[in-house]
Amino acid sequence: MASQWVGSMPPPPGVEPNLVDPPSRLSNNIALHTVCLTLTSLLLATRLYTRIAINKTGLGLDDYFCVTSWGLSIAFSALMIKSYTYGVGRHIWDEPASWLVDALKWFSIANCLYLVLTACIKLTFLIFYYRIFSPQVQMRYWIIGGMIVVTCLNTGLFFATVFKCAPVTKEWSSYLPGHCLNHIILPYLSGVSSSATDIFILVLPIRLLWNLNMSLDRRLRISAVFGVGIL
Repeated sequence: MASQWVGSMPPPPGVEPNLVDPPSRLSNNIALHTVCLTLTSLLLATRLYTRIAINKTGLGLDDYFCVTSWGLSIAFSALMIKSYTYGVGRHIWDEPASWLVDALKWFSIANCLYLVLTACIKLTFLIFYYRIFSPQVQMRYWIIGGMIVVTCLNTGLFFATVFKCAPVTKEWSSYLPGHCLNHIILPYLSGVSSSATDIFILVLPIRLLWNLNMSLDRRLRISAVFGVGIL
């Protein structure tokens, strides 16, 4: 029990640790996840209702990927909130040492799931593009290439993240014997690849739209719709 009230790391000089009622982002993060999930749930329900009840076209592959992404988003939010309850979001010197292993474990699992989630979201967009633009042969090749790149990148990053430590449990239990990859490399690789594929998905339909025979105003408005969708 005594270790519960020992901070995970010593505080900086002149800073007094607060293990009783420390500043925390727990409530803010719970509110953020709740608002985002509520909005996405409403938008997804609207999309499905439109496809099934109004357009009567039934669900396409992109809709199934969209529903899967929504389910993964709920799981990701649950894992993140679980990690917040163990002190993620506090100053590390305000976090009881006995919480550190659980905090890192849940946060690590959430990071792995995030890679699956982002891949699923990006594939949703690309499958949607394929449904709209597949008559354009060149566009079809670009979309299929994008699907392959997104799948390969996120699969590689997923397994690299899961197995970056040997044994795997050393990721959250640093006292165990073993070794880990540099903790800075993977986040950088993930960030760069995610940004690159985001830009690709954003630019891909806009490139085709600007080649269509329509007014500048209409092209701008349609491009803005795709841009907002990506954001």
